[in-house]
Amino acid sequence: MKFFLPKSHIIASNENNCGQMESVVKCIGCNKEHRIVTNAQKYVDWLNGELINNALPELNAEQKELLISGTCNSCWDLMWGEEED
Repeated sequence: MKFFLPKSHIIASNENNCGQMESVVKCIGCNKEHRIVTNAQKYVDWLNGELINNALPELNAEQKELLISGTCNSCWDLMWGEEED
């Protein structure tokens, strides 16, 4: 499966033989690399414009934010503060 990686913080995405996509995402704040594994077709659907909540509902909020903005949870909290209860 071939596709264009439109986000510079997603530094690699590779499909395995089981139909899963492993993406390596580098946080734009701390430069730490994170690995996220998803269904390959759903991942491509997201890259092609499907809303991430529809395409990848199995991911948690931190994983979705990392894919969307390239910001890990720790850096997000540093930039925006922790959520108040």
